[in-house]
Order: sequence, then structure tokens, then C-alpha cells
Amino acid sequence: MRAERRRRRLLPAVAAAGLVVGVALIWWSVRTVDDHVALVSFALAGALSQFLPAHARPGLLLSLTNVVAFTAVLLGGPELAIPVAAAAVAAAAPSYPSQRVLRVAFNLGQFTLAGALAGFAYEAIAPAVAHDLLVAGQISGLTSARGLAALLVTGVTFTAVNFSLVALAVSLHSGERFRGVVRSMVPAIALQPLYLALSILAVVLIVDVHPAAVILLVVPAIVARTGLVALQREAEAYDQLVLALVKLIEVKDGYTRGHAERVALLAVEVAGELGYDFEARRTTRYAALLHDVGKIVVPLQILRKPAALEDHEYRRVMTHPEVGLDLLADIDFLADARPGILSHHERIDGRGYPHGLRGDDIPELARIITVVDAFDAMTSTRAYRRALEVDTAVGRIHSAAGTQFDARIVAAFDRVLGRLSWLPTQLGPDIDLTMVEHGVDA
Repeated sequence: MRAERRRRRLLPAVAAAGLVVGVALIWWSVRTVDDHVALVSFALAGALSQFLPAHARPGLLLSLTNVVAFTAVLLGGPELAIPVAAAAVAAAAPSYPSQRVLRVAFNLGQFTLAGALAGFAYEAIAPAVAHDLLVAGQISGLTSARGLAALLVTGVTFTAVNFSLVALAVSLHSGERFRGVVRSMVPAIALQPLYLALSILAVVLIVDVHPAAVILLVVPAIVARTGLVALQREAEAYDQLVLALVKLIEVKDGYTRGHAERVALLAVEVAGELGYDFEARRTTRYAALLHDVGKIVVPLQILRKPAALEDHEYRRVMTHPEVGLDLLADIDFLADARPGILSHHERIDGRGYPHGLRGDDIPELARIITVVDAFDAMTSTRAYRRALEVDTAVGRIHSAAGTQFDARIVAAFDRVLGRLSWLPTQLGPDIDLTMVEHGVDA
């Protein structure tokens, strides 16, 4: 908790630094640039590029601003790229879901700094090429060895500064490791060479043909944005498929309505407490949502039996982890989630099922689900009993730490539960789902 408070206090300081850097660079740019028509035109283009962005991951929007910024660097150096960045940040501000002032201040600094450093790098490596392009309108230098090197360094500099600073902000805000945040951005980073190529095409059209010819960039720009949207829709499609599978169980057994979502919520929080990065938390969520999907083959009279199960009935229930694994075997994006689904009923002392694994032989993902699954089951009304109070359920979790549950996972779970306002779920086949209340900003 102390580290989290310290991290949260850093955010305003980082945002303030971004604001100072951004304002200073904008002031320098406005005083330096000679062609104010170009400045206003590129600033307007930067603002327009923010419309219809796509989500690379929650809290991270992607747009085509980099295309405009790269073009501005090549045509006008850092002094022309800086207004593009500033206008893009201003246009994006209404889309920020929370902490708008902090986000605007930080983004102003990180984006203008990326444009400035990329522009200075371009002019430093190929000053003659830049002069020929900017003053004489000659594009031949771009294809020279020095010109190509300058383009490469420009693209790498802009991308490295931009994404590194964004990753820093996300890491400070969420507590996720910096390296993990960067890994989650790899698909977006991979699109940057395409953006640089579009920028070079724009420069050729503007300089060698006619400024109005830049309108021809609309088609490849739409193609580029399609790549952004594809990233977002792929993730949305995965979520929709997983939630559809969850509904199979909930339609069959009303007592489990909402159970998978609550287990997933807690599992992701515990995974975050243990330092899991974005991709690992997403895998955790999928595994937690689908941990009981194999119960689709268990007869309803067993699932809803209001008494202790007979041995043969319990053996039938015990098949659900392996059935779930078989059901999901051909879904590639769930490959990393399958160990959690298969082993979520294993125990630290080796007395679990289906394979009697012990201790660290049980995948950590499964050990997380085991704890939160048991907790939500105990605090939910079932056919055979009413929901337990939260304190009672926590006490039972603690008493089984080291035998049924991993003690380290239980400790992380305690820290998570301390941040949440959790209510027992009084749920039956005809009762609406009781929502979980968060005590922290999501």
C-alpha cells in the first residue's frame, strides 16, 4: 500500500513536468517557425487525426496522429511537428475517461518531446537532405544512404520516446511493471513502420506533385486505421466468445449466475497484486471466466441438489476440469488459460483433482483461481445453503492456507479484499445479480 501511495503521488509530478516541457516546446516552435500557414494547417491535421481512435488496451488510445507528426518532421523539422502534437492532445482530451487534467498535461509533454527529438535527430543526421527538402523542394536526397538513415532514426526516435513515456505513465498509474506494459504495446509499435511509409508518401505528394495531392493519402490512411480497429475488434471478439461460453453454464444453472464474472474480477485483482502484466492478467481473466465451463455436461439435478452428493455424483462433478479442457482445446487464444482451467481444483497438499498435483507443480494461475473460486462460492447462495458472511469465508480461507490453498496467494487475496467492498451474493435462479462494489478507481 505504501508503494502504491508513493506511485500515485508521482503521477502529478510527472504530469507537471510534461506540462512544463510541452508549453516550453510550443512557445519555442511558435517563435521559430516562419510559415504560419503551414503551422496552422499541420496543427489542424493533427487535431483531425484524433477522430475515431482505437483502443490498443484499456486506457490506451491509438490514432493516425503519428502519420501527421512524421510528415511534419520531414517537411518542417521539430518546429512544425510540435504544434501537431499539441493540437492532437487538445483534440483527444474529451475522450479521456478520467483524470483529464493529468492526462492532458502528461501527453502534452510526451508527444511534443517525441516530435521535437525526432525532428532534431532528422536534421542532425541529414542536414543537407533536410535543407534540400524544406528549401529547394528536392526529394531525391531521401533515397540516399544518409537520407534513409535519417528516416530510420527519425522513426525509431519518435516511436521510442512516445511509447516509452506512455508505458511509464501506465506503469505508474496501474502498478504494472514497465516491461509488461511495453509488451502489451507491441502490436501498436509494429504499425509504426507503416505510418512512416505513409508519411514519406505524403511528403512526395506534397513536394513533387502538388500540396492538394495529399488527399490521395485518404485511402492508405483508412487502411492504416483499419489495422488499429482490427486490433481492438480482435480483443472484443475474444471477450464476446468467452462470455458466450460462460452463458452456457449460467443458463443451465441459475445459482451460478454472475459467479464466473466475480471470480474473474477477483482473480485479475490478485494477479495484478502479484505483478502480472497486462497480457497475463487478460489470460487470468479468461481462465477464471471459463473455469467451470466443463460443468455443461454435469446433469442439472446434480448441480442443484439441495443435499450432499453421492460418491457417483461427486465423481461426475470431478470430470468438469478435463471436460472444460477438451471443449477449449482448439481455441488458440485460450492456450495459456487452459492450465488454470484444468487445475483449479488441485490442492497444495496433493489431495485435489483431477491429477493430485502438489505445491508448485500446480500452475500459479490455477492456484489463484482456487482461492477466489472458493471464496465466491462460500459468499454466494447455493441450492444446498445460504451465503456465508465475508468474514466467515475469509476465516475458512485462512484456515486452509498451506493445505488447500497457496499461502502466498491467500496473502495477496487479503490485500485485494482490503481494497474492495465485497458483499455476499444472495442469488438464486429467480434473483437478480448483486453487483460488486469497488472501493478503488478502476
